[in-house]
Amino acid sequence: MHRPFIDPTRRLSVLWAFAACMALTTASAKEPMHYVYPQAESDADQRMNYYWELLEAVLDETTPRWGPYTLSPTAKPMNSARSQVQLMASKEVQVIVRTTSEERETQMRAIRLPLDKGLTGYRLFLTRKAVERDLKAVKTLSDLRAFSVGQGVNWIDASILRAAGLRVVTA
Repeated sequence: MHRPFIDPTRRLSVLWAFAACMALTTASAKEPMHYVYPQAESDADQRMNYYWELLEAVLDETTPRWGPYTLSPTAKPMNSARSQVQLMASKEVQVIVRTTSEERETQMRAIRLPLDKGLTGYRLFLTRKAVERDLKAVKTLSDLRAFSVGQGVNWIDASILRAAGLRVVTA
């Protein structure tokens, strides 16, 4: 089945992939459900704190209905790629936060929640001063194709930019 293209830069679709959704759990109300999320890559890395605090608030709110829980980070730090592998292998991780893609949805269950209310879809472009004047002259997509765009290796945007015919350099 072909799915219509959804522009992930406009809306954050989050993969909160639980091994079993809270609503489908068979655990008794007295036995806590255990949820483990990937530990940040370093003590200074606070990028995901908001999401884990939000999940904790939701779990607190639903405790009367679904029972007690524990929520804790993994014993060792993990980057997003490793946490996804661990989740898919049903190892240490029960929940992750990621943008979605067709490929990821063949491997995991996407729970679409606009946690950032679309703010993640906004992009800030940086360039060298020497290139600024040339970029100001860009009026069309064809003009933009004269430049290369830097992206992270696993960033969803890289495939979108390539599909638009732009040269993408990954790091």
